[in-house]
Amino acid sequence: MAIIAGHDDTEFPGLGADQLVIHGVAYCNSASMFWSRLLDEAVSFCGGCNGLRLSTTDEAPLDANLLAPEEHLEADAARLRDRELGELAREVMSILDFLGPPQPVRLVLLRNDREIEQTELVRECMDSSIFPPFVAWLLRWADVRPSGWNEEFIQGDFEAEDSARHFVYRVHFVLRRKDISEGLVERILTLSFAGLH
Repeated sequence: MAIIAGHDDTEFPGLGADQLVIHGVAYCNSASMFWSRLLDEAVSFCGGCNGLRLSTTDEAPLDANLLAPEEHLEADAARLRDRELGELAREVMSILDFLGPPQPVRLVLLRNDREIEQTELVRECMDSSIFPPFVAWLLRWADVRPSGWNEEFIQGDFEAEDSARHFVYRVHFVLRRKDISEGLVERILTLSFAGLH
């Protein structure tokens, strides 16, 4: 299934990397697979695409704990273990009624900084609730210190090698944070990229 809404990936088999090597370290996590797949789809679906802009709103500050969410899930599970299931379900439904579902991640495909298409990422693959950990991985790969992850303007770059396809992604990004209200922020991530065989 394509992660860029409105596109069919059946005529483009083999998109995305199973593993990326960044700064000599092999990554085969969901972030490395997501980012390589997204860049491959952008190029395959829109010829000449060499950049993209993603934006959404959320409340979570970016920190290094986002790199290992399973640890927090285990801690939350332990904390909630003694709660009655019905009470917990009512609390979750109340929160969802108040906040609504997670926001979509908007996507603009770019060719030489000019917009060529506006769409969204498929919600089953990415929404505002899971966007922050994926952004955190970009910051990690670009060696941005976690103490600076919530600045209003961050930029970074890195190279990621897909040795199975003899391909190297060169990525440069700018992350902007705009305060909206009461802890809600908009994150705007602009990536420019090139691939080398």
